[in-house]
Amino acid sequence: MTAPTLRGAAVGRGIGIGLMHGLFKPRVLGAWRVPVSGPVILAVNHSHMVDGPMLMGTAPRPVHFLIKKEAFVGPLDPFLRGIGQLKVDRATADRTAISNALGVLADGGVLGIFPEGTRARATSRRCAPDSRTSPYAAGRRSSRWRCSAPRTAAAG
Repeated sequence: MTAPTLRGAAVGRGIGIGLMHGLFKPRVLGAWRVPVSGPVILAVNHSHMVDGPMLMGTAPRPVHFLIKKEAFVGPLDPFLRGIGQLKVDRATADRTAISNALGVLADGGVLGIFPEGTRARATSRRCAPDSRTSPYAAGRRSSRWRCSAPRTAAAG
């Protein structure tokens, strides 16, 4: 596997700028907070497929994202690699992805992550906003969460 390049991420940024500014006309606030040089991690909320391309097209610097390995299929595989994106296996502690991400930061690049991604095993607890006791359904964020019990293997 080849290491991601700044040149590839810059090409991806150019594509993102063309797409996002052509389709959505985004307004960027606070871009001055991103340092002009040096390593940066952008931890971003992820709720739609357009989030990654939107950030690539609006960030003031080229971004390398950790992207789930399932997205690297067919023609998307060479394209995503070509624009400097990093494949990550969420089912395990992916040392290759971690090494590549640390390499991006060591080179003074920008690493984009979606921290709420699913890396939990099937036996872990699952949590969601508690709509029975919170105003979440009314459009406000809630600090109350309801978690299910961990899944266990069936006895047999």
